Amino acid sequence: MFDFSSIEWRTTRYEGIFLHVLRRDEQTGDSTVLIRMEPGCGYPAHTHNGIELKKN
Repeated sequence: MFDFSSIEWRTTRYEGIFLHVLRRDEQTGDSTVLIRMEPGCGYPAHTHNGIELKKN
């Protein structure tokens, strides 16, 4: 379990959006992150590549 109050959040270029990297694979560039959004903020449209798009 995570103690969310102790997470070191990194600022992003988007106001009110913060992230914390849980895992990053330097060879593939794959990563898993937590994203925190302040009330009234939203994450800009974006795409996902790689394993997230893999269909069985």
